[in-house]
Amino acid sequence: MMTRSFMLLFALLLGNASDGREVAMTGEPFETMYYQYGYKSIDRELRTCEKLFRKTIHLPVNIPPLPFTHQFARCSWGKGDNDHLEIEYINRHQGGSHYLIRISPLEHKITNIPSRQSTIRKYRLKDGSRAVYGSIGGTGSFRILVFEKKGLQYILSMNRRMSHIVTGDVLVDIANSVLEYESVEEVKDLS
Repeated sequence: MMTRSFMLLFALLLGNASDGREVAMTGEPFETMYYQYGYKSIDRELRTCEKLFRKTIHLPVNIPPLPFTHQFARCSWGKGDNDHLEIEYINRHQGGSHYLIRISPLEHKITNIPSRQSTIRKYRLKDGSRAVYGSIGGTGSFRILVFEKKGLQYILSMNRRMSHIVTGDVLVDIANSVLEYESVEEVKDLS
């Protein structure tokens, strides 16, 4: 049985998995669709969510080894158990190059994803915390890595069509880059 939170995440991923053809047919710029749904720059939405969550949000430094043409972010707040920061990296010319980062305060985290049946592997991150790699969506449409860090739940998601390039190990390296970023920031604070 799917939880409501899982269904929301799945709908979000499928809704945003467009390869741009629909927008191209309307003659509108590719970005228009994202702006209409409230997406803005990553920096702006990161600052907005940090204020609303009352937490510093550390983003991974690394991204998947794919070319992306666009990046957008949206801070969803005030929707009860669905408050989160969503960052999308898209290649408008390649529908499979769609990478999503979803960050939620732990009190609004999505539970039971991936499900036990959809779990592919469990990992231990550099700081000792655990991460779960699995699939979600019909026929495992997306590969996800779920982990928690400093009071936040992170979900890294990649279209399954790119799973031969963006493996579980690649997503773990990306998750570990949150730690590297924190270390760099700590060094800056000491100077």
